[in-house]
Amino acid sequence: MSADLIELRNAIVDTGYEERTRDVSVSLGTQYESRTMAINPPDPRGTLRSNSTGDPHVRVQSADGSEYSFATSFLEYEPGYNEYADAPVTVLEHGLVYAEHGYANVTRDRGGVISENRIVIPLVEGDLNVQGSESVSVTIETFDVYHVSDAVEEIRLPTNAFEAWNQSYDGLEFDEDYVVLDEDAIDDKSVYVAQIGVGDDRSQNQTTSGELESFGEPVSDSGDDGGSSGPYDVRWSVDQQHPAVTDCDERGCSEDYHVPTGSDDVTFDAESDASGASADFSYRDNDGVGVSIVAEEGFDQDGDGQVTLDNFNSEGTVDLYVYSGGTSDVITVSVTDDDEPYGSVNFPGAVYEDDEYVNVTVDFGNTDDDTAYLVVENERTGVTESMNVTSIGPQTIDVESVDGIEVNDTISAALYSSQDQEVVLDSASTSVGHQPMFEIVHVEYDDPVTDGESVQFEVEITNNGEQGTHTISLAELSSTEGWGETFTDVDSTNETIESGSTSFVHLEWSAVNNHGGGNNDELYNIEITIDEVDEVWEGEITVQP
Repeated sequence: MSADLIELRNAIVDTGYEERTRDVSVSLGTQYESRTMAINPPDPRGTLRSNSTGDPHVRVQSADGSEYSFATSFLEYEPGYNEYADAPVTVLEHGLVYAEHGYANVTRDRGGVISENRIVIPLVEGDLNVQGSESVSVTIETFDVYHVSDAVEEIRLPTNAFEAWNQSYDGLEFDEDYVVLDEDAIDDKSVYVAQIGVGDDRSQNQTTSGELESFGEPVSDSGDDGGSSGPYDVRWSVDQQHPAVTDCDERGCSEDYHVPTGSDDVTFDAESDASGASADFSYRDNDGVGVSIVAEEGFDQDGDGQVTLDNFNSEGTVDLYVYSGGTSDVITVSVTDDDEPYGSVNFPGAVYEDDEYVNVTVDFGNTDDDTAYLVVENERTGVTESMNVTSIGPQTIDVESVDGIEVNDTISAALYSSQDQEVVLDSASTSVGHQPMFEIVHVEYDDPVTDGESVQFEVEITNNGEQGTHTISLAELSSTEGWGETFTDVDSTNETIESGSTSFVHLEWSAVNNHGGGNNDELYNIEITIDEVDEVWEGEITVQP
């Protein structure tokens, strides 16, 4: 049931950013397995209900002394097992999901109400009370979403489980019936309040609506209120890198990805538009596969996160969830004993005329002797390069140029399960294009400058070839010893320019006059280069004391 409530929680907070209605399936009971020599008791039932916090309310205090109070509800699931009298009640409290074992609360999922860059407060409204032993559909409807003033001094969230919050987040305080977020905990996070109705019997609390109008107009669907930072997208990566994970488009399964039974320590990659954000991962084991999460990594500065699962013991499907910043994503993983050979091949980048190598990415498994056979052909000349690939898992291979590559040639690649080339695992092709031809047209900068000044260079670059990416670097002359000059890079950037287009690149250099406070100017030689291109701009800058 915890997985159902986690999915319901994700839907509540995710829906809180958009004016929409969404239905979530929740299983209220289960069915006992058939018994040969005994009679089963009736299938257990369960109850899912909303429970108003009454007073205390959610409370928000602004730096100007304004205070706001909002009613909300917790959601509770109480099982009705016939042979498990002390089964815990599972509670969805704001974004935290925990199991209530008497006086002890066990956290199931901390949720994403508090994330790296924002705080989302869902105000849950509606009279929800459903019972039964089957699955039911719970309707969630967003009424309004508001961005609170950035100058928030304190947030108080009613709670029955402070220890569960304290274990999930740093820097929280407890005051009677509240989890308290002070200025340090709020920091510079953007604060949102979402008014959300749950269940068939739901209506908008007009008192709450009137209070929320103090924050101005509701935000748009994207969370953009014209000045604050809105929610960011989070998603599972399209190209999963772990060798045990295969795209179902390549395996013929109807789910998203495939993992063979017996796999352990399998990683799944996720992406976020926000760097350094926290991430929450959860799963639903639909068929008793046996999986468990053994490690989680939040999103790094490049927006990459990861979760590791263990114990893919039996066949079935597993739903994986990633949640952060008010949005979520789900993929379904097929787990089977399938031991048929599989593989994929593609060209990871463009192929240009006169390239010495063609880069080909391959991945395969379940082949004889763990070996595959790769054939790359220039279809214009018929010349091929063939080789055994003896390492399982994703890898990029540099294939020697196949007979004088020219523009508009078609280069094809085929991956076979063995050297006899009877079973094709995958194939791909690409067309040869012109090399990107970056040219520095003009450089704009200040001259002379003074000691300690930051000099901004605006570099105008035109691409007269195919679309491409190059590194643009700025360097200063650091040595004239030996046989030549030595330049030291001080700034660089990667720039992608479409064919026939112009781009303006900005680089920075800090000017220093080394004459110790005297009245003499100092002259610097500056160089701007484009990697892999014989293109250099040289200039001189005078640095005054």
